[in-house]
Amino acid sequence: MFAIIPTIFVCVSAPLVAQRASITTRYRYESKTEQAIDATGLGGAKQSSTLQRVGWLSVTLTDSAGGKIMRTVIDSVSTDAETRASIGSASIDSARGAKFTGFLASDGTVSNFTMPSGVGTLGALLGSTFDEFFPRVKAGYKSGDTWTITSEKPQVVSNGELVIKRSTSYTARGAQLYDGAPSNRIDFSFTTTSTGSQMVGPNKANVEGGSSGNGAWYLSTSGAFLGGTRSEQNDRKLILTGAPAPLLVTAKVTTTISVIK
Repeated sequence: MFAIIPTIFVCVSAPLVAQRASITTRYRYESKTEQAIDATGLGGAKQSSTLQRVGWLSVTLTDSAGGKIMRTVIDSVSTDAETRASIGSASIDSARGAKFTGFLASDGTVSNFTMPSGVGTLGALLGSTFDEFFPRVKAGYKSGDTWTITSEKPQVVSNGELVIKRSTSYTARGAQLYDGAPSNRIDFSFTTTSTGSQMVGPNKANVEGGSSGNGAWYLSTSGAFLGGTRSEQNDRKLILTGAPAPLLVTAKVTTTISVIK
């Protein structure tokens, strides 16, 4: 935005430009979901599927009071054949170029997150990850420190919206190399509970359940996010009005994030 400032103001605006410097980092986001659906209580069968997706993301952080303005673009996406058949080619293709915005506080909290319309199921799935993309850090933390963060907020899911209550415990593990770069490792574990609704075919279902998981994130010596790994076990009941039993859905999700050099 500073390229269009008239030349007469360049000298007096230089400190402001320095304070509001922007840094863009490209990440590779890879996720695998092993899902099982049990419809035997509804007279159906058990089904299983494996969905794999890769997103190449450009995350631009611009200095602002109390944190950074975050702008994220899905540069490209890739899926396996089973995922494309499940989600649909049009939905996958619509995710490319999608732009998301939010505010990243100094402690890693993301707020005022906005997701564009028309991004499709895959775009919504990728967009929903940005809320937990960065670790929540304690100011001045040192190796061995532990802290816990709780939150409650809506999250977009395929054909619905849930309210996720989350409790995450962090432990600083000290200096380590990650992907060849000096970093600080932060281990974490979490539990969630989910309530909300989701469409099952033409029918709306109430959702109950939760998840648990763990992983490790890595920060550079300057505090930049370098990525890491995360695993989650998710168990949900989808309760259809008038149905004799709920639809049971379980999913194991593994995620790896790395910086594209």
